[in-house]
Amino acid sequence: MTQLDASGDAGSPGVGLTRLVGVGSSAGGLEALIEFVRVLPRELPTAYVISQHMDPDHNSALVELLERETQLSVVLAVDGMSLKAGTIYVVPPQHDAHVTSHEIKLTDVSGQSGPTPRADVLFRSLADVWRDRAVAVVLSGTGSDGTHGVGAVRAAGGLTIAQTPSSAKFPGMPASAIDSGHVDLVLPPADMAEALARSCAAAVDVRPPNTRMPPEARGTESSPSSEELVGKILKRVDIATGLNFAGYKESTLHRQIERRLAITGTAGLQDYLHLISGDVGEANALARSMQIGVTSFFRDPDEWAALEGPLRELLEALEPTAQLRIWVPGCSTGEEAYSVAMLAADIINDPSGLGRRLKVFATDISEPSLEIARRGRYSDDAVEAIPEDRRNSWLQRSERGWEVAQNLRDCLVFARHNVEFDPGFPRVHLITFRNTLIYFKPTLQERVLHLFHLSLTPNGLLMLGAAERLTAGSDLFDPLEAKHRIYRRRPGSPRGLPAIAWGSRPADPYPAETTKLLGKRAALRDALVRRFAPPSLVIDPDHQVVEVVGDVSPWCWVAEGQPTSHVVGLLREGLRPIVRSMLVEARSGQAVERDVTGPEGSVRVSVHPLGSDALGLATVSFEPLTAESGSGGPRNDVDLASTSSSSFELQSTRLALQATIEELGASNEELQALNEELQASGEELQASNEEVQASYEELEVTNEELAVLNTELQERGHSLTRANADLENIQASLTSGLILLDSDLRITRFTPLAVRLFPLINTDIGRPLTGIPPVLAIPELAAHLRQAVNDQTTSIFELSGPTADFLVQIQPYLTAAGDSRGAIVVVTDTSDLAQARRQGRQALRIFTRSTEALREVLWHRDESGALTFISSS
Repeated sequence: MTQLDASGDAGSPGVGLTRLVGVGSSAGGLEALIEFVRVLPRELPTAYVISQHMDPDHNSALVELLERETQLSVVLAVDGMSLKAGTIYVVPPQHDAHVTSHEIKLTDVSGQSGPTPRADVLFRSLADVWRDRAVAVVLSGTGSDGTHGVGAVRAAGGLTIAQTPSSAKFPGMPASAIDSGHVDLVLPPADMAEALARSCAAAVDVRPPNTRMPPEARGTESSPSSEELVGKILKRVDIATGLNFAGYKESTLHRQIERRLAITGTAGLQDYLHLISGDVGEANALARSMQIGVTSFFRDPDEWAALEGPLRELLEALEPTAQLRIWVPGCSTGEEAYSVAMLAADIINDPSGLGRRLKVFATDISEPSLEIARRGRYSDDAVEAIPEDRRNSWLQRSERGWEVAQNLRDCLVFARHNVEFDPGFPRVHLITFRNTLIYFKPTLQERVLHLFHLSLTPNGLLMLGAAERLTAGSDLFDPLEAKHRIYRRRPGSPRGLPAIAWGSRPADPYPAETTKLLGKRAALRDALVRRFAPPSLVIDPDHQVVEVVGDVSPWCWVAEGQPTSHVVGLLREGLRPIVRSMLVEARSGQAVERDVTGPEGSVRVSVHPLGSDALGLATVSFEPLTAESGSGGPRNDVDLASTSSSSFELQSTRLALQATIEELGASNEELQALNEELQASGEELQASNEEVQASYEELEVTNEELAVLNTELQERGHSLTRANADLENIQASLTSGLILLDSDLRITRFTPLAVRLFPLINTDIGRPLTGIPPVLAIPELAAHLRQAVNDQTTSIFELSGPTADFLVQIQPYLTAAGDSRGAIVVVTDTSDLAQARRQGRQALRIFTRSTEALREVLWHRDESGALTFISSS
């Protein structure tokens, strides 16, 4: 349920790590990931785990693509791999990743439908173990994977970041996370590293002076204390959002303000007060930070099992046709509301009549959370805690997870409601308000418990969270299952509701200059109306008085007892039936007038609709009549003064009855027509929606896979282009010629230096090399080539000619797997080397003959003294 952050000790996960970052992405995610990792600094004490949706039928090159773009180490995650700072772990296809305090755990989900690996699974494990040191990042992708996990990380006090939808190739995933209200920062991928660095370095202390701050921080006359600044910050939030957090405990409020200080990079409370005073967006962000949704299906199973017995007894005590009414305040994204609905539906055991027998009111102050709850769509990970038989009964499998069955969904009403200020739902039999009361101050706890006591029927049930105790309202409820925090309402009426600290006020939507101008115009308008218009009541479409013009006291009065703002209730008794019938006539849009004569004199009563641009407003005007201004024509005048008491009563009753009959008749005709149109449209829309939804889900999955594949193929194409350019440059720089052959000895590529031995031209590509005669005959060329292809042997031989000499090497062309795919012929021109050898041999022969002609003996020793030459003389 939506509640304040419950930060706790996360233990000591990840020695040497300040943060563990989980990243979820899908279609279009490669570009976003490259932008993200490209700017990550090496010195951050942070590790990163990436869950990118991948096609299970293709090998992914994500690791290779990312490691070229970052200075960090990028590895493919393996089950049991240790977490190290400065390392990016890529979750492999067909696996989900969970993290512990020091390592990654992988789960094979090859039989799982839908895209994997799932970001929701990774984020939930991050929240469970790393808590306020967890970071969840949602990048480009379709669908809503990661939305529930982001909520879990926020609930644990961690940081949540989403890519700006405008910068995402596919904005579905980040937009869904943002719409949930659980995202702290919305940034382009290139700006996220700075936010992470700021989060790692932040350590701001805003707690009250009596807890951690030194005495000098308690504030002076010129320097406000921490408590005063926090109070002013909460006031700003109240003015901007209409949400009053003064009734919440200080420790949690301070923790959330510290968190926003770290996220915004603000130096202290004074600077943050200045920031929030001029930034409504930051006020909303702080308010959302206070409303973290901590919820799951059948959370704390033992408590739900303990509730089943008392709920069954309560239901058996009702009339067979009576409706069981349940209220779930703080329902967040709906898991708890649907849980109690499933439990009650199983006890009722009447699927066909479930809509008549069960009604669950699920309320929250967060509209984005309510939107998720209304959709009733949840991931595989989210519904894992629901028992299989119950899941199969009340949920339906879809391409994107699970959807709540329509007959159960029809039993729930989701609405925005604030238990601190709004009235409760009457005559409910069960209220579940778990893990929220603990964050309220005693005064607010007492007020909320009084509200619940008023809402519950006699013997109604109240279910609280495992860590909560009844203290402020212990005189209102009796423990029924004290161990599991289940209580029964005590009979009797409680005293009035306790007062609240200060009321909620709506935000001022206009700047000061605009407000001043509007005020002048409004004052001028009011002066003109009061000068020239008759005394009037301005009413809305529900006939409630919204403004009074002039003195209407001769025709209106406020009776004793409960005040009313309905126009008929404010009129004096004689005018009520007359005006009621006039209001019915005026529904056609035409003005209605009647002259009425009574004890107070004659008055012309007019009902004037103000037109379509006035939001359905109308005026009921009273114009006193004199003898000179008498009736100018027939107006169905009514003389109340000349009518006897019984006749007056009869006339009033008839007028009231006629007005009621006309009003009901008109309403019935309109409702009947609308109902028929809605039924027809609903059937058509339902059929069309089912077809479109099925097609959309199929196309979405296919498109997502194609987008991922296309992105990888594009990147691989760029890699191949770069590799080909590298190869061509390497070949051009070699002093040897190369000829590449396929397994059929056909030429696939050659370099210019190979032309010295083989007279090749570009059109020879694709021809067998054995069909092109070389400049010098090569004995058994075809045999050497076949041995290289078939036996993977290498042949080396020299060729000598009258004008040129060559060294020829024939070797197999091998793939990365070691398979032979052809042959490579390396041609090296050794003419200069052969000429040098011939000249050396000639010089040696001349030297030998010269020494032999001498009578003396010649010898030569090397540096070691060994003889290297002795003449034969």
